[in-house]
Amino acid sequence: MKTVLIRFLILLLALSPAQATLVVFQWTPAGILLAADSLTANVQDHKIDRVMTCKIHQEGDIFFTIVGINVDQAARVDLVSIAIMAARTEKGIRNVATGFEAIARRPIHNLWSYVRSNQPAVYKMSTESGLATISIVFASRTEHIVALKEYTLESTGTVSEKPIAFHGAAAGMRHDTGYAAIGVYGDAQAALASTANHADGFPFVARFIQTQAASEQKRPRPRVGGSACILQIAYGRANWIAGHQGPCGDVKR
Repeated sequence: MKTVLIRFLILLLALSPAQATLVVFQWTPAGILLAADSLTANVQDHKIDRVMTCKIHQEGDIFFTIVGINVDQAARVDLVSIAIMAARTEKGIRNVATGFEAIARRPIHNLWSYVRSNQPAVYKMSTESGLATISIVFASRTEHIVALKEYTLESTGTVSEKPIAFHGAAAGMRHDTGYAAIGVYGDAQAALASTANHADGFPFVARFIQTQAASEQKRPRPRVGGSACILQIAYGRANWIAGHQGPCGDVKR
């Protein structure tokens, strides 16, 4: 895993499925951008079906996207439901993120153990580009904070994790305003490296996702594609950028 102005991880999502993903977020004092592609590759019984879905969820004032194995019905693990429960029962993004961290730790360990032993197709897709990872990004509409929690799923079956990284204006949080990208990224990074330091808000984010999606069409099995769904949070309000709502539902007030 390497960190630059734009930081990248591999994100693979599964329902019994697996999904390759590209997510980009940016925190600045003036606003938050949270974006994702919309191509989902569901893997089940060695068959891969590609559908368009929204990868950004909302629960009250909290928006989140889970990148990595996300829901696995066979393993009886549903990280989306855990995130929703944390957002419903905890107040404030700090408590939501730490609540998710506490509840999800054991299910994530159990999930990875199950995938390694019982789901070779999901395991193969999850480790195609290196170590498998699970990451969750929370963004608060009212507090203007982003929280990132990252897990690495080792080939030995162990799961390591990083402390939650909070991006915001408060003391002890990260104040850097660069773009953070999580997912399948290499071609977009190479194509847009010269413009990253002079990025122009959501047009750059959209271009970044679209560049990777276009490159993926050269692959037999594209990992990124569909619409670039881009959410903007500013001044206590959240809205989809015009033309970048994709398959996502309207923001709930």
